[in-house]
Amino acid sequence: MEKINKIGFKQIIVPISIIILIVIVLPLVLYFCNFNDGLSSDATDWAEFGGYIGGVSGTFLSLIAVFFSLLSIYYSLQIAEKVQNTEVSMIHSLNKPYPFLDMHKGPKKTVITLCNHGNGPLIITKWYLECNNQTYRNFEILLSEKKVDKFFDFNYIDILHNTSPKPILAPNSTKILFKIEPKGYDPSVFEFFQEKCRKQFENGYLIFEYEDMFENKYTFRQSLDFLKK
Repeated sequence: MEKINKIGFKQIIVPISIIILIVIVLPLVLYFCNFNDGLSSDATDWAEFGGYIGGVSGTFLSLIAVFFSLLSIYYSLQIAEKVQNTEVSMIHSLNKPYPFLDMHKGPKKTVITLCNHGNGPLIITKWYLECNNQTYRNFEILLSEKKVDKFFDFNYIDILHNTSPKPILAPNSTKILFKIEPKGYDPSVFEFFQEKCRKQFENGYLIFEYEDMFENKYTFRQSLDFLKK
């Protein structure tokens, strides 16, 4: 903006300076062309000459002074607007959320956690899974439609789904979206089910549409290919 202002000011000041010079010089040229009897020693003649110059040039110079006053106000407002925009941008930056997916893949646990590593609240307006060109509102719906749930027994598997469509995360907070871990004493049942779940998710993506506290909108997309062997 500073570069643009300098160029614009230069484009204005040059022609205005030329006009001022013309307004001052032209009356003098016209006067001496018509009254070329040399310099007078009479004070009355000098008073009349001063009145002539003031009357002819004064009005134009007053208008130019008004113009420069308005120009000064204009540039002052531009500078104030720039400072305000910079401060607003800084405030937005300091209060911006930063979504991050913490994904744990172990032999006895699979956990997908949404984290907010930013300094402002993370306001999720919509989140969903995208697998094989189809979308699912959450993990539970995907597993149900794929009929994966018929393979497990709740006596041996603990499963957690987050079905909240619009979670809000405070700065440096987390929310588990999906978790499976064994319970009971038959790990083979859990391992079988866990592998079935991972197979459904491994080619998918998690998509989050979210806002910050200033209603700026963003989209966050994360692949789930970490689940592949």
